[in-house]
Amino acid sequence: MKLINLIATASVLSACSQLPTGTADNASLTWMEVEPEPFAYQDQSEKYKSTELEIVLAAGSAMELKFAMQKHDTMVYQWQVQGDVEGLSLTEFHGHTAKPDDGSLGTLVFYKKHQDSQESGSLTAAFAGDHGWYFENDTDKGISIQLTAAGWYESVKEIPVPR
Repeated sequence: MKLINLIATASVLSACSQLPTGTADNASLTWMEVEPEPFAYQDQSEKYKSTELEIVLAAGSAMELKFAMQKHDTMVYQWQVQGDVEGLSLTEFHGHTAKPDDGSLGTLVFYKKHQDSQESGSLTAAFAGDHGWYFENDTDKGISIQLTAAGWYESVKEIPVPR
């Protein structure tokens, strides 16, 4: 997404350099400069990563897919259940901090809970921690989920969840 925004911004700036400028009293004024929204632009010292996964969930199983992200890291993603399946029993898109060593409570946020068989979007992490999905398959047959993600994250982990 940042790469797409960068290309779009470069195109707009190139076009703007050829437009007339002036003051509000000038009839040729075309653009008014404003401050960007928070997180609209972020410098990144690292190259973005890209991940494609096939997640296989046996009948009656569950798992978590976690992307380790730093505060303000951004990723775009899409996933879809493959085949002739009505959907998942439960999908939770969420993020949480590491468990504090002092016994205090960590931070947990649920971005979306649903039973759909697909999802796509973007995420800018509000805090450092693990951000990703809990997938639950209560059907009587195994399913396959195809996931693609790109952006800034440190690692990706698939974690089986005992039921």
